Amino acid sequence: MVGDAVETRYQVKQLLPRLVVGFVLSAFAVPATGALIDVANALTASMVGVSAPTTEAVTFVQARCQSTQ
Repeated sequence: MVGDAVETRYQVKQLLPRLVVGFVLSAFAVPATGALIDVANALTASMVGVSAPTTEAVTFVQARCQSTQ
């Protein structure tokens, strides 16, 4: 397990694209998560209405999801 194998030797030209993609994706992770939360909130508001209290909205959505199964 701790031996040096051919598969574990990486070169900079192999790691650099992965690091760049990782940094770019991590930069967009927070905005993408915020957008997904906005979509979920919009779906919830469309199902139960904007003025519904939070606990009642969650209960309604759970009941609605269970009734469709």
